[in-house]
Amino acid sequence: MDAVNNILARLKYEVLWPAMTVIFAAGFLLFIWGLVKFLWYIEEGGSAEEGKQHMIWGIAGMFIMVSFWSIITLLDSTFGLGLSSGASTDPGLNQIQGIQFTN
Repeated sequence: MDAVNNILARLKYEVLWPAMTVIFAAGFLLFIWGLVKFLWYIEEGGSAEEGKQHMIWGIAGMFIMVSFWSIITLLDSTFGLGLSSGASTDPGLNQIQGIQFTN
């Protein structure tokens, strides 16, 4: 069972969290870009529909990522996988300048 937890922890820390962070950041940037376009077109008196669509899709992307993150955390706590305990699979990550941190 320890090997399965090790594989799941590596998957979480090396694949899931970085991918979710990148997608969340992309949604945030899309929202900001939509806000800029919306304000730009309002100032010029044009149609701000494209900016509204960018903001809506940016918010939807961020909502999906937060929901996914919550589902992963819920599954982890429900089945006791030990992924959210803060312990990493790399022992060097639990040490800072020779100080050993324990969980």
